[in-house]
Amino acid sequence: MLLDNYKQFTSDIEDKRKSVSKEINLLNEKVSSVRDKYVADKLDEEDYIKKSKK
Repeated sequence: MLLDNYKQFTSDIEDKRKSVSKEINLLNEKVSSVRDKYVADKLDEEDYIKKSKK
């Protein structure tokens, strides 16, 4: 019983950690994309408006 409770408790933490990690990776991908557009001087006002409305 104690072991089951421990596994349930730690799996909740692990699931939360994975979720946060996925969100961080998604944000990093977005930042990389915008950075590449900025460096290539392809960042338009429309790109900013589309991203900020989401």
